[in-house]
Amino acid sequence: MSNKKILILTEAMMPFCSDWGSCQRVYFYSSKLISEGFDVHVICRNNSKNPAGTMEIKGIKVTSPEPAQREGKSGFKQKIIHFCKNNKVILFILKKIFRFIYSEPNIFRGKESKQWARNNEQFIKKYIYEENIDCVIISGPPFGLFYLAPRIKELGVKIILDYRDPWNLWYEKYSVSEKYEKQAVEAADLIVASTNNLSQALKKKYKKEYVYPVLNGYDSFTWDNREKHTTQKNSKLVISYVGYILVNRPPEFRDPTVFLDASCEFLENRKDVEMRFIGVGDDLSTIKDKYKRRIIFKNRVSVEEALQEVQNSDAVVVIHTADDSSGKYIVCGKLYDYLRSGKFILSVGNKAAGNNNLLDLYNCGVCCNNDRDSIRECLDLIYTKWKNDLLAVDVPKEIDWYSRESQNTEFLRLINDLMMQGGKRNG
Repeated sequence: MSNKKILILTEAMMPFCSDWGSCQRVYFYSSKLISEGFDVHVICRNNSKNPAGTMEIKGIKVTSPEPAQREGKSGFKQKIIHFCKNNKVILFILKKIFRFIYSEPNIFRGKESKQWARNNEQFIKKYIYEENIDCVIISGPPFGLFYLAPRIKELGVKIILDYRDPWNLWYEKYSVSEKYEKQAVEAADLIVASTNNLSQALKKKYKKEYVYPVLNGYDSFTWDNREKHTTQKNSKLVISYVGYILVNRPPEFRDPTVFLDASCEFLENRKDVEMRFIGVGDDLSTIKDKYKRRIIFKNRVSVEEALQEVQNSDAVVVIHTADDSSGKYIVCGKLYDYLRSGKFILSVGNKAAGNNNLLDLYNCGVCCNNDRDSIRECLDLIYTKWKNDLLAVDVPKEIDWYSRESQNTEFLRLINDLMMQGGKRNG
């Protein structure tokens, strides 16, 4: 399949995004499509200082119709959000209202995402017509762009929904947005989801057969290059969290507060243990001294450096603390790198079933609830195993299946099958 034009609608894509993590999935499958002869276009929001327009990133034509983000406007908006987040009464009310209307994991993103989609609907439709686009992939969250699926379908193009996370399944409670999710699913010719559980749940809920898992996976090329470097031998037990995380005002789905408190207790009389948090989004000077006295914090590092930090650790940590159904449908992206590394893994979260199931399947770590006693017990277990040289785990035999290359090859196959069909699949 070649010379087919695909447009990807997503809120985050470089060079118009503020962080790499938010666009990884779209970037990697875009690159795969480019390598197979597809003409790939992306329309996204502008969360950068770059002016509106089109820029080409390794063959991907990326367009944002918005002007560069203004410093004053952004600062005022952040002050409002900061005020709401720090007022417990207001935050509680907003969570209830926004969850019922938009059902987004980030309460402030649902409204603005939907508004952005509405504001740019005509631009997107005109782009599809003028560029003679054959297929449109719509990626979320946030899910504002999903509202456009039925309207875009009227143009006669193929529609693919890309679920990076669950939408209304995140809470499994009624939301006004459920109506719009159903309409988007009805308009879709193909649906892909980032985990097996999410794929099966969408298929069951909406009685559709054309729903398939395409996992996020790890980057095998970067791992292969990284393994040429020497891994250091530690004189201390090194336990690391490697990935983007906020310490001061974390979201509910990845709140390290209890883990940090339990870790400080665990580390108090242990001089032969080092705890690291790599990828912190906060200004390090603002982190509480009680944490900094015992735990090493680093801001974001490159992908290569992050993998080196994983390799230089004896055990690694993954955290999903949302007290809702999301843990059934989410596997933290960093977990695939952890599996590839062969390091002992600690999964933290009361309802982190997606993460925990992988650990159980491959017997490569331990799981605990997000409370001090459970965390302390698991940290003690890791320490004892390390002292007795029993921390080694096996890399899964089928690890290649979890690479982005394998997963995006499967996505490519699904897209090729769809493009060769004359009409919409029937669910």
